[in-house]
Amino acid sequence: MKIAIFVPNIKSVCGRSKICLSLIAGLNEIGNDVILITNAESDLKLISLSKEKIFIIPCNPNGKSIISFLKCLLWLKKISSSQKLNIISVHHRYPEFISLIARIIFRINTRIIMTVHSFTNDHKSLSYNSDKVIAVSNFIKTHLMKFYQIKENKLEVIYNGVEKSGFDSCTSILESNYLLAYGRFEFEKGFDLLIKAFSKIKLKTELPKLLLIGEGSEFPILRLLTIAEKIQVEFYKFESVPWNIIEKALFVTVPSREESLGLVVLEAGLMGKAVIAADVGGIPEIIDHEKTGLLFEGENVSELSKSILILLQNNKYAEQLGANLRERVMKDFSLVKMIANYEKVFNSLLSEQPR
Repeated sequence: MKIAIFVPNIKSVCGRSKICLSLIAGLNEIGNDVILITNAESDLKLISLSKEKIFIIPCNPNGKSIISFLKCLLWLKKISSSQKLNIISVHHRYPEFISLIARIIFRINTRIIMTVHSFTNDHKSLSYNSDKVIAVSNFIKTHLMKFYQIKENKLEVIYNGVEKSGFDSCTSILESNYLLAYGRFEFEKGFDLLIKAFSKIKLKTELPKLLLIGEGSEFPILRLLTIAEKIQVEFYKFESVPWNIIEKALFVTVPSREESLGLVVLEAGLMGKAVIAADVGGIPEIIDHEKTGLLFEGENVSELSKSILILLQNNKYAEQLGANLRERVMKDFSLVKMIANYEKVFNSLLSEQPR
């Protein structure tokens, strides 16, 4: 099967990017021929494909224009023809729109599948019109059905999968007495909530170090907040999943305001670490409260601080939660399972008559 993974802006801190790179590697491993279509702003050193299988076109959603859109259409016509594609697997609404318009104009005989990695609530008529739509959680599936009126028979849920791979970063961090959170420093990820929660318990117990790893537009705000709250926080950037840092952490926190599934939860669980996470989006599909982790009400700083205190004062409980989460992740969120489910959907779609 000849498959194109079409995704813009591949970055190390982006969950969608991690899944797409894993999908490329996994589909190739089981005998498919996979190419990548992306834009020049992507971090190409993260991509383990030969140069002839990477196609750079001006598909950055943040810099789109009529000219760049027309160029994308022509590029996609050329790529589809030369590569004889069976499937275009798109992972953002702008590439989906490009693919659908190119197919109409140039009568490209290729099936298009859209994977929805995040929560959206705009552009109803222009979104999710692919032959098949994959949601990364039941939370996203339900939202797509209610808000975008997508019929259930057009939808599939494929959970993201994880495995320990890639190189470790931040290797200079040798201590093991710290609480960890990592990801994009953006408002929806709720790192400010964690800093405030951490500050609330500083008079109740001896605090470990708080490690925040990532990058994003909220970094200056978070830095100032740590000064205002008078707590010890260390910030680091990373170029890969910080497996060695997760391994040494006391536990991991995911204070997100919104989350389609929760890739950080899966990565921490794979390492056998307890997770405290907001009860939002798809996270409850991974964490069973007080069995495979602790959930707190979204944006509730008091609940978050209480959960942190519970695990700081009960190491054995934290270890048990981490072991239970690892078992859950290994069973239902393996990369092998994710790849097999994608291939199953691709083959099923190819066996159908085009609409």
